[in-house]
Amino acid sequence: MPVGAGATRARAEQPRIVQLPGLRVAFLGYTDLFNLNLNRGGQGPWACPLDPEAAVAAVRRARALADAVVVSIHWGSEYSHQPLPRQREVAARLVEAGADVILGTHPHVLQPVEWLERGGRRGLVAYSLGNFISNQDRTYRVGQDPVEAGDDRDGVALQCRLVQERLADGSRRVEVRDLRCEPLWTVNNWADFRAGRARRREIRVVLADAPLAGAEPGGETLARTLPLRRDRVFQCLGLAGP
Repeated sequence: MPVGAGATRARAEQPRIVQLPGLRVAFLGYTDLFNLNLNRGGQGPWACPLDPEAAVAAVRRARALADAVVVSIHWGSEYSHQPLPRQREVAARLVEAGADVILGTHPHVLQPVEWLERGGRRGLVAYSLGNFISNQDRTYRVGQDPVEAGDDRDGVALQCRLVQERLADGSRRVEVRDLRCEPLWTVNNWADFRAGRARRREIRVVLADAPLAGAEPGGETLARTLPLRRDRVFQCLGLAGP
């Protein structure tokens, strides 16, 4: 299900509504950065640029159609572990407008996960979930390089619950609860493949919490590095644990 992009501008800007048992969730998507902006005035395929005013208005409209609103945003500085002031301000405005969860991408490393309060509302903001399959660190050597050198192999699978409550005045409110962050690690055997120690290229994602005793392609032992990666993940997220 595409979010924030489509065959036309109208389709790209339309929220995607998912009907769950007793709960309707609206999804919106934006990008604050383009490698090459091929949008052509609404004629043809479109990817929604992040215009804060338009995004705030879209969140308000989506809130009128759904019980909860989730916004995905491609933003921030590459390889920076801290969100920019623009990210923080836009996130606050979107939470105030009705966003319950904001999911950030682009920096290729992890940024904090925070509870944000604005205008009497509370939302969950993950400024950057790190890398997933798009792994750029091809030379990291397990057990030899500093832990920080592997930051662009880290990622997070974020889980939470959206719980709807009926208030005393008869209105309903959705709360985000039970936040859980599953640390991920991207296995990349590029160095061994290039040196002829592996027959094929392999990039795959594993749970950093998994009790793995196996080996990374080419012989790099995962068991000794994953506990270090797990701790590093929560340090970057600003969380004490899952």
